[in-house]
Amino acid sequence: MIQKEREAYMTKLEKIETLTRYISFIEKNCTDEDILFRGQQQDWPLIPRIDRLKLKKRLRPTESQMFRDLQRTGHPYVGHFQFRNEKKELCIDPLAFAQHNGMATRLLDWTLNPLAALWFAVRKAPAKDNKDKLLDGVVWIFQPDDKCPYILARGSAFRKEGVYIHRPNHVTPQIVAQQGLFTLHGYDEDKDGFIPMEGHKPYSDRLTKLTIAGTSFWDLRYQLDRCGINEATMFPGIGGLCKHIEWYHSLLQDEVDNTV
Repeated sequence: MIQKEREAYMTKLEKIETLTRYISFIEKNCTDEDILFRGQQQDWPLIPRIDRLKLKKRLRPTESQMFRDLQRTGHPYVGHFQFRNEKKELCIDPLAFAQHNGMATRLLDWTLNPLAALWFAVRKAPAKDNKDKLLDGVVWIFQPDDKCPYILARGSAFRKEGVYIHRPNHVTPQIVAQQGLFTLHGYDEDKDGFIPMEGHKPYSDRLTKLTIAGTSFWDLRYQLDRCGINEATMFPGIGGLCKHIEWYHSLLQDEVDNTV
């Protein structure tokens, strides 16, 4: 029942199997400025990662404690951030910094670069179902209008309702390289979690979902690399470079399957 309700909110299109088809769709349907894209290896709900963790305690107090721990123990890395605004509310910049350094938050990653979004969908081999069938990925396209509010870096990070778009300060090299933006999700006390964006008006009316064929991940990955979209460019620094070199000289499972 939940899946049927989710499907009613969005536009589904035929599977994308080639980079040419993907670019053609973007050129015809995404002509406005500030359109957001998000690539996913699987068709997960549009909720922040912290809501997908198996937490030891309730979400909201855990979220607060995680940031107290970050501020206390990570001072050499985050000491330059202003954690609180004039209303003593947590600011978003340290939230964005934590998100791009591996900590789950109530932010959801998006990008202004449609090729980057496609790469995030296909960067790894596709998952399989219990019958060993390759699962498709998705690219979400969010075309905001005036009903979709933006929130500034000094705005309150721990909001109780709504979804806001946040254009972050360039607090990490990854945000710059990925042309990253975020949606900031309000917390639902009754559900102890976040409402999926695709089930929350007015945002659901502005969403489109492209299905990326699992059988085409390997080919799209190679085509994107030829266009300069890879681990090294999306994650600038020695870590991303080393991962890209490793990938270049080895094969992911779907690449093995297509070279046999």
